[in-house]
Amino acid sequence: MDIKQLTYFITIAESKTITEAAQKLHMAQPALSQSLKALEESVGVPLINRDKRQLSLTHSGDILYQEAKKIVKQIEITKHKVSSSNKEQVEIVNIGINTISSHLLLPVIRQMKKDYPQVKLNIHQNESNHLSQMIRKNELDFAIVRFPINTTHLETILLEEEPYYFICSKSTNKRTYIETLPRRLMTPLILPSNQALGTYQAILNQLTDYTKSHQQISGCSDMELLLTMVEADMGCSIVPQSALKDKSYDIDVLSIKDSTVSSSYGLIYSKDKELTPTTTHFINLLTQIIKKKKIA
Repeated sequence: MDIKQLTYFITIAESKTITEAAQKLHMAQPALSQSLKALEESVGVPLINRDKRQLSLTHSGDILYQEAKKIVKQIEITKHKVSSSNKEQVEIVNIGINTISSHLLLPVIRQMKKDYPQVKLNIHQNESNHLSQMIRKNELDFAIVRFPINTTHLETILLEEEPYYFICSKSTNKRTYIETLPRRLMTPLILPSNQALGTYQAILNQLTDYTKSHQQISGCSDMELLLTMVEADMGCSIVPQSALKDKSYDIDVLSIKDSTVSSSYGLIYSKDKELTPTTTHFINLLTQIIKKKKIA
């Protein structure tokens, strides 16, 4: 039994199938199955029930899962303590940011550089669900994401909720709002994000009339490209307020008067990984800036 086998087993235990676990670990299914078999031979008992369609743990497997999480967490803590004992060692903080919340980071990074000039920041931008998977695999220390996402085994801090706006190409109408989300549109609808996850799904849930009519809906996780397409009259969109921050496009931006649709974003980090003092400071700075923004 080694740490790699335990890490693989934790992912297996938190997945519905071996195939799903292999995908999360970015490895071939036969190799993962072989690792599980070797682990079972090492402990001398079956760890998963193989007679069920959906993966489940045996009693022994559940015990190992709980203990494996403690072991992996303790190893992470020990590694950090050892590396931190060397004052010349540069600490690295790995941060995840989803594709439409990056504006939040700049003032925090600026302050972090003043408070911890030796800290190296690695920033990874991706879809919120992918960032949550990276957190679970300890590839990120924390991430800023858009909800809803699967928060199993994750700590969450809700930062803010914000309204959505309907945007379309510039027209001669001098309106500033629309009463409700349109039932039918003359141009295709381009939603932020894709794969029916996160922001995409939150908006889609509010568009039952639109989706029932089988009109064209596409996704684009690149906000700059999405806004450019709307400006070029290639479609319209519904986006969170922050997606329009500090961006100048020749488009109509209309508030939605009668709508319950809103966007929420926040921080996520692993329940099984102890935050370092540096990471804790970074998170505290971010939450303080959001609070000041709300008061202002």
